This record gives sequence, C-alpha cells and structure tokens, in this order.
Amino acid sequence: MQNSVTKTSRQAEKRLASGVRKISVIVCTHDRPQQLETCLHAIVSQDYPSFEVIVVDNAPRAGGVESVATRYGATYCMERTPGLAIARNVGARLASGEILAYVDDDGFPEPGWLAAIAGEFSDSEIAAVTGPIHASSGNKAEELAWIAAGGTGPGEIEPQTYSRQTAHWFELANSGSIGSGSNMAFARDIFLTKLGGFDPRLGVGGPMRAGEEALAFLGLLGLGYKIRFTPDARVRHPFPADPDSIRQHYIRGVIETSCYMTLLFFEHPRYALRVPKMMLARLGGWRPSWARRFQTEGMGRPMSRIRSLQYWAQGFLEYWKARFRISNHSA
Repeated sequence: MQNSVTKTSRQAEKRLASGVRKISVIVCTHDRPQQLETCLHAIVSQDYPSFEVIVVDNAPRAGGVESVATRYGATYCMERTPGLAIARNVGARLASGEILAYVDDDGFPEPGWLAAIAGEFSDSEIAAVTGPIHASSGNKAEELAWIAAGGTGPGEIEPQTYSRQTAHWFELANSGSIGSGSNMAFARDIFLTKLGGFDPRLGVGGPMRAGEEALAFLGLLGLGYKIRFTPDARVRHPFPADPDSIRQHYIRGVIETSCYMTLLFFEHPRYALRVPKMMLARLGGWRPSWARRFQTEGMGRPMSRIRSLQYWAQGFLEYWKARFRISNHSA
C-alpha cells in the first residue's frame, strides 16, 4: 500500500531529500483485532510517501483480524506456528521494501515515525534504527514505573549511534538499552542475508518467549554494523499502571532475561565471560553506566532481589526445558 500526502513537514522533506526508500511496516498480532485497528489507523496516517503494511496473524484462535487488515489495505498472512520471532520472520520474507519497520499491534506510531526511520538509513553502515516508546496515556509516572519493572521506554532524548566501538556495546544490546521490538527497523537485505532473521525459538509464544530483538541487535553489532537510536521515531504504547500488573511484568521479565542469558552463555561462547558480569550486576543491584540509560535512579523495584532469585532460577530451567522439547521434536 502506498500512502501519498499533499502536505509533508519540512523536517520530513529534509529527511527524504536523499531519496525515498520503500518501507514495509510489519505488524504481528494474535487475536487482538480491536488493538490492531488502532495501530493500523496510526500507520496509514504516516507522513511518508512510500510504504506497505503487512499483518501477520500468528496462531489465531478467533477471527476478525483479516477483515481489519483488509479494511486498511494491508497484506494479510496467517502463520499457524506460534511464536513472535517466527511471525516477524514471515513478515520480513513477504516484504518488498528496502526497510523493515516493526511495531506491536497495540502500539501506535506518531505521524513522523516512518520519515524519521527512513532518514537514518542514509548511512550504509546503519543496519537497524530504534526509537522511543512513550506511554499512550502521556503519564510520565507510568513510563517510569514501567521502566523500573524492566520495560523499555523513552531513553535518551538525543540521537545515539551504537557500534562495536561504543563502550559496553554488549551490555547495551542485551539490556534493552538500544531499543525494543515495539519500535525497531532493519535494512532488509542485511537483516535477511547477513543476520538470517530472528532466532525462531525466541519471542512471545515461542519456546524461549523473549530476547529475539536483543539477539538481533547483538548479532548486527558483532558483524560490524551500526544501530541508530533517533528520538524522532516515536511510538505510543499502553503501559500497565496498577501495582499487580507491574509486578507480574517484572516477574516475567526476570524469567525471560534469565532464560535469554542462559542461551547466550551456552550457545555463544565468545560472550561467555561477559554474561556472568551482567547477571551479577542485575542480581546484586549494582548500576554500572550501561544500566542507567532510562534515568530511573531512585525508583524502587517491584520485588526484592532475594525474592526474585526463584524467578532467575526458573528462567535457567526454562531454557533447558525448551532445549529438551526442541531436540525431541526434531529427532
């Protein structure tokens, strides 16, 4: 789908001066047609002249998603195998754009989102672009509470470029500090041919549930590419506000982080010495410079470190359970 607008902001015109690149916006969804409609409405309102929208309906149990996608002119695809990373890879293979832009089905990008993303890919060494994620309510306290519970949020207000020359690049890639799957974009050729897409075992609904974007960022930096954070590529996203929901999010985050770190330690041996240092920082409450990106100093955790130990252990076990299930399935 192409969306033409007659009035483009001066900022967007400046970004597009070097040439218009077609962007494929990929939205993966699971039984949430109402949230998807809000998301697609925001996408088709973008002030960018060349893009398509691909909706990947992942392991649906109910209908409604296809009709919403069709109403907004999006390409619809059903992927029956559950797993967010799998669905995101399906969308990437269907895409015809030079740039792949991902947003959650319950997120809604601001009008300049695609223009801001496109402008950052003028450097051929940039393989990925990320942007801030703000609370849809506009409530700053909600954002900070979400971040303190392990979520990703606004981060810096200045543009940042990450590479292997960046101090603590490994820790930044694996802590959510570079960006989040709720707001990320990739150069399609690099993503598919050099990186090979997302690890299909990871992501919500998959055997290991999370970490696919962190592993992708790590892989791109390891290959020598750069990742750009731009504060102009803004996405709004609902954050839980009540303490019980925040606590449950924190618990899930600890389990998923532990599972992901176990994967890094055992499957990526060149990083084996770095993983324990990161784990000790998280478990011990030490806040090194790479952990301060989201500016939440002074905010309490939803749970004490001692009580969270059981969930760190659970994540370790979940990794091995997933490995066992996968090996038995492939045997």
